[in-house]
Amino acid sequence: MLDAPRRILLRISRLLFHRRYLHSRLSSRITLLFTVSALLLGLTVSTITYYATRSSIVGQYVTAAESTALDNGAIVHDELLNHNAGTLIVNNIDYQTANSSSLLNYRGIWSITGRLSILSEKVLPSSLTDAVGHGKSAEQIFALAPNNVPYIAIGQPINVGSTKAQYFEVFPMSEAQNELQTLLSILLGATALTTVLGVFLGRWAAHRTLRPLDKVSEVARQISDGQLDARIETPRENDLAVITGSFNRMVDLLQDRLVQEERFTSNVSHELRSPLTTLSSSISVLESDTEEMSPRSAQAVSLLSQEIRRFQRMVAELLEISRIDAGSADFQEDEVFIAELVDRSIRRSTSTPPPVEIHPEVLSWTVMADKRRFERIIANLFENAEHYGGGVTRVAISPVTQNRVQIIVEDQGPGVADQDKDRIFDRFARSASIAGQRGIGSGTGLGLALVAEHIRLHHGSIRVEDSEPHGARFIIELPRFIPDDEAVTE
Repeated sequence: MLDAPRRILLRISRLLFHRRYLHSRLSSRITLLFTVSALLLGLTVSTITYYATRSSIVGQYVTAAESTALDNGAIVHDELLNHNAGTLIVNNIDYQTANSSSLLNYRGIWSITGRLSILSEKVLPSSLTDAVGHGKSAEQIFALAPNNVPYIAIGQPINVGSTKAQYFEVFPMSEAQNELQTLLSILLGATALTTVLGVFLGRWAAHRTLRPLDKVSEVARQISDGQLDARIETPRENDLAVITGSFNRMVDLLQDRLVQEERFTSNVSHELRSPLTTLSSSISVLESDTEEMSPRSAQAVSLLSQEIRRFQRMVAELLEISRIDAGSADFQEDEVFIAELVDRSIRRSTSTPPPVEIHPEVLSWTVMADKRRFERIIANLFENAEHYGGGVTRVAISPVTQNRVQIIVEDQGPGVADQDKDRIFDRFARSASIAGQRGIGSGTGLGLALVAEHIRLHHGSIRVEDSEPHGARFIIELPRFIPDDEAVTE
């Protein structure tokens, strides 16, 4: 209960204002939004422009072809009336200007003249010839293999007396095709340029939009590191004013509650020291006279003595936690060899030290540590293993990275249930759901909580895992001390 506000505050700050979460997720989304918008805008404008221009260009070519075909059709009609010939040689049609060819079906005989030598009556679309054969003027755009060059064919019926003829004129549209391909290339290039500009604009907008969150992230990081008095400056004109104001108010409320609980715990602990000292002195007197007491009375005195000592230890641990929470803990760190520190701490914690496995690489490694507090860490872990894990079976020291070292403490107990691995370092974590006997016994429920607090002061971390074939494995990670001139980059 004592550190519930602290844990809530730290988890909220890490969740809501994590720099990587904000700047990676939000910045990426804003940039992606601008990029997709620019791409869609470019494609939309390019599509509309292309089809509008295509319709205009094709319409102009069709109109010009129709006008030319009608004029040339009139010339053909006149020559058929004058010559009444089955084979047509049209001398008055300027194919050099029109760049076209004429096809005439007169009395079942096809005549072809003009500049397009690849044409014949067989390449004309059947739908076009059928329509003209039924006396209707028609037009159709088609393509010829192998290059799929587009052509437009204009067909019209010609009546010469009682004889009906069909006149077709075919115009190439390669120039129109080239113009449209050039336009398409320009539009695609413009779309690509617009998309690239959208990327840069999105990154600029994301940076400008999220820039106010830099201070928010920095304050959240300070809170996550335990600086609960850090606050976010709330400017008057800022879209984040509501969020930052609400966050500050939440932090204020949680800190006030935390301060009240810390003050209450500290006051209670201090007030209990005097009566506990009196009780301890009194029980010592009673213990000296147990030989004159009845067995039942002697047993009662023994139980009372155990509980008073346990109560004294709990008060001392509460006072230590209160000082840590208040930031007034006496922390004196020195540069020490990690292997020697662990070995000395083990020998002071137990009369039967377990085997210690030391990786050769860490023999020369040093850490910055408070020797007294580190000895307390090892002592609490050994005591925890003795009470609930059948004793420590193995201690190992090994490198994690070139900048971090880990100390492993294993026991042979029933282990820790999965649902209790996160809360085992909470204060007064004495749930019966912890595997086996863990959490039940003569402990105060503060030993592992103090371990976690001491390790936090050393800028380290601790976690618990399952050990093989059974038992619990406590893993401590500490930063290695490296002089500035020997710094190692991960």
